[in-house]
Parts: sequence; structure tokens; C-alpha cells
Amino acid sequence: MPRGVLIVFEGPEGAGKSTQLRLLADWLGQRGHAVIAVREPGGTIVGDQIRRILLDPASDIVPRTEALLFMASRAQLVEREIRPALDAGSIVLVDRFFLSTYAYQGDGRGLPETDLRASNAVATSGLVTDRTLLLALAPHHGLADLENGLFPLLDVLHELDCGSVAFAHVIANFFGSAVIPIQHLAVLAVETKLRLLAPMKSNWVSLLGIR
Repeated sequence: MPRGVLIVFEGPEGAGKSTQLRLLADWLGQRGHAVIAVREPGGTIVGDQIRRILLDPASDIVPRTEALLFMASRAQLVEREIRPALDAGSIVLVDRFFLSTYAYQGDGRGLPETDLRASNAVATSGLVTDRTLLLALAPHHGLADLENGLFPLLDVLHELDCGSVAFAHVIANFFGSAVIPIQHLAVLAVETKLRLLAPMKSNWVSLLGIR
């Protein structure tokens, strides 16, 4: 059986990753493809327990611990969900993966990229995405959601300095950088968040080669 395809959606808060992932999952399912969609952190029993720890204000988590908890959740997700689905020939859609680690724990928390790369290699056992779709949205559009309390991943990141506008600017600047440390990357520029509400079918066909 042919191996499946691993597709990851990345981008700053408010770029519409979850919306596009859901639309793509529906579109692929209508065409008879086997599809699973997962998110980080979570997606497994262990991952969901880690998510609860990250969300607990009493945890008092330091940056290195935070990064390793995310990696532990990723390791469990890869071995229990992603690899088996790929081996079965399914298309796997992931809401955030490698890039979010470099953005949030690297640029955001100040942890060395070399350390993050090493721990990520352990967590994924060398798994590489087939395509990463980076939704590039003007930072002020995403930051408007922060002011309205619509930052789900920042909620997971412990609601400390991560929930600040300054931290959000750091993350937005990372995703807007000309140098992104990842292979098989496609950047989809979006002028406004509203334009993401329509399925980008032409982009999916040309970028992913899936019909």
C-alpha cells in the first residue's frame, strides 16, 4: 500500500489555519480520500493529559519544561496516530507542528534552535512533512483576535507573557520572516482573514498534487 501524505498547517494566530484544515479535510473526504486531522498538543490520551498540565495556571512551567512537554505530546502523537495513519495510506492533516516550535519556544521563549531541532528529532524519530502550508497574514489582522481573546494556542502557552501583545508580535515576525527553517514549505499569502473563508481549491490541487 502506498504511504500516505502528511500535510501541516502553520502560521500566526488568526491566519485561519483551523478553518482551512477543516475545509481541506471535507474536500478530500468528499473525493474518497481517507483523512485524519490532529492538533498539538493533544490528540492522544497522553497528549491530552499534557495539554491539561500546560493549561493549568498552577503548573508554573519554565520554558525548557514547556518545550519538552510539547515534544512529549508530539512523540506520542507521531507514534500512536500519525505514523499508523501514514502507513495505512491516509492523508494526515496537522494543525501546527515543527514551525510552531521554532516560533513559540525558539523566538518566543528564547530557547536555542539547535536544542529544539535535536529534541524534535527525538520526538518525531526523523519524520518529515510532505508539505507545510504557511498561511501568511498581515500581523495586525491576527493581533486583532488577541484583543478579542481569540488566541487558542496562546491560551495553551500558560497565559503568562505568552498572552501579551508583545509576545504575539514576536511570533508574527517569525512567521513573516524570509528565512523559515523547514523543507517542503509553501507560503500562501492572504490579504485579509475573511478571504480564508472560501476553500482555496486551486491552491490545494497545485500545491499538494491531490485530486
